[in-house]
Amino acid sequence: SGFGSESYTEGGAADQAAQVSTFENHRQFIRSQRGAPLLTLENFIYRCERVRKTRSYWLCIRYKSSKCNGRVICQGNTVIKRTSHCHPDDQRRISSSIIEQTNLAAINLNDWYKLTLVQNKQQGLVAKRK
Repeated sequence: SGFGSESYTEGGAADQAAQVSTFENHRQFIRSQRGAPLLTLENFIYRCERVRKTRSYWLCIRYKSSKCNGRVICQGNTVIKRTSHCHPDDQRRISSSIIEQTNLAAINLNDWYKLTLVQNKQQGLVAKRK
């Protein structure tokens, strides 16, 4: 896949805790309907808004529908800033998705993001616009 070499389907809480601690230098992602990587953090989902050098800026996926101001700024794999949300978490959606691990500190985020979209398009994973 375009996310990284390790992936798993989320299981029970104990399994999840063990898997997350194994990958503490990685971040967890799911895919959007169009195949773009979405960051999952503390049961909320974010899309990549922009990347500047080693920092990535993530925006809550409900910023339009719920007018949510939830954001995350990462420096490599480290979250350096996080703002609160105005809606319940997205645990249900995350639970039904395949979670993949990526080490943000070891990759060029711009290239990785673009490559993921190209690969998904080639594999027919990108949803067509209506």
